[in-house]
Amino acid sequence: MKKLLAILVATIITADMMAENKLAFTVEGPEDSYNRVRVVNNSTYSNIQCRVVYLGEDDSVLSPYGHYVLKTPGDADSNSTIVKRGTRLGIQTTSEFEGEVDFVVEYKDYPLYDIILIHVNNKGAYDSAF
Repeated sequence: MKKLLAILVATIITADMMAENKLAFTVEGPEDSYNRVRVVNNSTYSNIQCRVVYLGEDDSVLSPYGHYVLKTPGDADSNSTIVKRGTRLGIQTTSEFEGEVDFVVEYKDYPLYDIILIHVNNKGAYDSAF
């Protein structure tokens, strides 16, 4: 009975994770902290609604960082809050989003902002390593 319950719980958790397109990464880059996260739509999809979330060590969602709306290919959206190097972040799309995407993370140092740029691409369109 315990095995059956464990299999059922694992199936529910897996189904929940598959319902969302969830991508995760650890903030690296040269700065100790960043004060802006910008998501850029480099895909061919329109009307992408997503959020960036803080993740725990087990990739569980701890809290949201910000919500982003990318209306057209080439569109970008930003939020400003401090994120320290070593922080685990995840990107989630809504369950209604049916596209398949990858992402590439880039770190930029501007005079007023240190930015984490998250480039959303069509799945397999680009190498995910910078």
